[in-house]
Amino acid sequence: MKIKVFLFLIIVGFLLARCSIFDDEVVYSCDPDINKIVNANIAVYKNLDRAEWKKLAPEMKIPVYRTFSSEKKRLFWKSKYKELQNLKWTEAEKAHIDLLYSLLEKQPDLFDQNTLKDQRKMVSFTVFCYNWNQYAVDSLKWDKKFVYAVSASGAEIKSSEVAYWDNDSSNTCGCSQKSDWCDIAGELYGVSACRSHPCEKTNDGCGTLWRFSCDGICKNAYD
Repeated sequence: MKIKVFLFLIIVGFLLARCSIFDDEVVYSCDPDINKIVNANIAVYKNLDRAEWKKLAPEMKIPVYRTFSSEKKRLFWKSKYKELQNLKWTEAEKAHIDLLYSLLEKQPDLFDQNTLKDQRKMVSFTVFCYNWNQYAVDSLKWDKKFVYAVSASGAEIKSSEVAYWDNDSSNTCGCSQKSDWCDIAGELYGVSACRSHPCEKTNDGCGTLWRFSCDGICKNAYD
């Protein structure tokens, strides 16, 4: 029953999504100062590899990621996958990680903007991510911080430390309502869910594999 309700909400969400996130004008950051920096240096940023990307200031990482071509984004996550393969896992954990990252080969168009606009493909991907995350928590007994670190953070996993996003700006969408990781930060900082907000939306950079549009802000359950 829970998965049926989730699927219904996801379909409705895609049907009601504002067309503004598909405007021809690319917005790398809703912070005008950061967006200006990215536009001024796009020739450099779009050619960074992931090793160079990891050295950027935290507030620059996702805006710069958005300058990458669809193929470069795919290679970005392949690099993350290679790092994960070098860590020690149980057979079940390894198989589950392989299942997620096999999408990079099975769906080479995953990061194309046309895929983001394809409701059928995105609903299928969203349901896949939901089931993948639930299995990680329910069967592998990973806590949600670790699921986030494996599947929804471009940072390298070296320890139990997990990098969280900064969502202090009231006009910047910093999370995805369809692939919501606000509850991870909520365990530490009191925010609980990605809520609809009249913030400026961006095409990608949120959710699992950063494949979802940023269309809300993290809000406390009691706000």
